[in-house]
Amino acid sequence: MIQADTLRKVMRTHLDGLGLMNLHFYGCTALEIMTITGHQVEQMVKLYTNKSEQKKLATSRRQKA
Repeated sequence: MIQADTLRKVMRTHLDGLGLMNLHFYGCTALEIMTITGHQVEQMVKLYTNKSEQKKLATSRRQKA
């Protein structure tokens, strides 16, 4: 039987490989990403897009400085 932590790591690696964070960084909305990935709950997509949101904010802040 596969352990939950192992499955999470494998799925995270797979999703990172798909570039989900990049989709969000380059302008896809959470709903668009949900359509691509088949997720039914926006909260799950937000787990993958939080880092890119931080990058967007940091980039925006640097440009204003």
